Amino acid sequence: MKKTWLLLPVIGLILILASGSLCGCSMRKSFLMMDDESIANKQFEKLIDAIQTRDMDAVRALFSENALKEAENADESIQAMFNYFHGTMASYNDWAGPNVIAGNNDDGTGRYWKRYYSTYDIETTQDKYRLAMEIIMADTTDAGNVGIRSLYIIRFEDDTDQDCAYRGDGAYTPGINIGKAQENAGF
Repeated sequence: MKKTWLLLPVIGLILILASGSLCGCSMRKSFLMMDDESIANKQFEKLIDAIQTRDMDAVRALFSENALKEAENADESIQAMFNYFHGTMASYNDWAGPNVIAGNNDDGTGRYWKRYYSTYDIETTQDKYRLAMEIIMADTTDAGNVGIRSLYIIRFEDDTDQDCAYRGDGAYTPGINIGKAQENAGF
């Protein structure tokens, strides 16, 4: 009898997550997206903390090894970002969480990968900024890919389309990209 009572909450959760929809939205999708959003926001908050404390090692630790190798002058870019970002973060808008793409390679190797494409509007005590990141959360073939691959930051007033989520120039160039305006908001 005790086992039955222990299984009831588990069965109930499975039924809720597997249900088609409730109030016009998929409970399962909402539950999973909240998790991805929370994970992406924690990465973002670590990044902002490292920027505000001007901790170069903490910023480097958030980036993937491969992105740091591919980026031109990574340390100089980190220092330029420190000089570009002014004030202490007062608030941010995560534009409803990251766009998440995950999959397995088609070549049968079993490689699994997962990427987050996150965008943020940030208000500090001195200015407003927009930030976009590509974060590789998993890559079973190359652990050197895991971490922030691409980061774009721009002052809010310098962005060409403030009504759409910021995506940098859309190229997702490895490393830190400062002041790049959106060339085409439709991507």
